[in-house]
Amino acid sequence: MIERWVPTIAVAIVLLIVIAFAIWVANHRRAKRTHSEVSGMNNIPQINTGKRPEQHFNVIHMLPLPADTPFGNMSLKYSQLVFRLDHVNLLIREVFKSYARAKAADDGTITHHLLLIEELVYWIRKTADELIALVHILNERQSAGAYPERINPDAIGPLLALQNIPAWVQPHREFLNLLNEISNAYKHSFINSDAMLVGRDEPGVYALALKRNDLERATTLHGIRVTEMVVRFDAFFQAALAELKNCKLPHRDPNEKKPAPIYVTR
Repeated sequence: MIERWVPTIAVAIVLLIVIAFAIWVANHRRAKRTHSEVSGMNNIPQINTGKRPEQHFNVIHMLPLPADTPFGNMSLKYSQLVFRLDHVNLLIREVFKSYARAKAADDGTITHHLLLIEELVYWIRKTADELIALVHILNERQSAGAYPERINPDAIGPLLALQNIPAWVQPHREFLNLLNEISNAYKHSFINSDAMLVGRDEPGVYALALKRNDLERATTLHGIRVTEMVVRFDAFFQAALAELKNCKLPHRDPNEKKPAPIYVTR
């Protein structure tokens, strides 16, 4: 009786070995492909903040901006921008790694990659808005001698709506408009969830826009490579940084009388 089952058991064992080997080969190739794709991404773009994301923030990374203004501490605001961009730079690395993993695995991890892309767009848009507001506050303080009662422009939309867009913004106008459209589509376009798109050869940002969610309006698909988005945002950031450094603060009217010195008598 046992002898009758021996061939069947032997065949089953051989089949199990073959299946196990096939699974091992598939996993090995997948891991090798993932490693090669990740390691091949040596040119992951980064935003130049003057420091590495892992490096501690210290006084050499600060700007001498006014701490006492109606809108808060401008020096602290800039420091927070740098902290955020450190996070963004780390996030960019994760975007590229998740892209490689999603392509290699093909098992649903694409959703995680797309969520990282959306987070990246959010932080870049938020930082662009705050840079626009920060530059406006300090330029107004320098030119008028007083801080504005209202920050306008305080974001990309109001900036691009100006009749006279500042000269430092002009080279970045097209990029800011695209960033604004993509960000707004992520936030407001109900149909954007249908755009489950990824780049063919590298990470990309794609957004399906339907303004006001009105079907009588045209649907627009916006797209940009992640590398291009980071590089163009960095150019905008460097322009804003140069503008901040050009602000000679605190501003003082040459006709303004200096306050009398205060002496302390012991």
